[in-house]
Amino acid sequence: MHATHHRYENPRPLSLFVMSPLETAAFGMLWLAVLRLYAPTWNGMALFMTVNLVSGVLGHVGVDPHPRIWSRVPGLNLVSTSVFHNRHHLGRDRNLGFYTVIWDRLFGTWAPARETGPGP
Repeated sequence: MHATHHRYENPRPLSLFVMSPLETAAFGMLWLAVLRLYAPTWNGMALFMTVNLVSGVLGHVGVDPHPRIWSRVPGLNLVSTSVFHNRHHLGRDRNLGFYTVIWDRLFGTWAPARETGPGP
């Protein structure tokens, strides 16, 4: 279902939106299920959509837009980066987390990012 997205080994921001119709429907159903479980607010939905879009775009720029020292700050070192996600595009069985690296660390799917991401 996610293979269409992985046609791009060197992702760019617009590749965030490359998905199979089945994957798009699955995301939509997940969104509807969450809205059904929790009483949504317009502010909450807008905040989630904004964070999701910004994370998705930054996760696909191919280079990390933040200083390298962030990776040494407790808490910030658990946030997924663009280079981390790019590594996932190179090997689908690694770096599966999108927002954080926590699950990859716990389940042994974490792979170190390359020192430098691909250029613009």
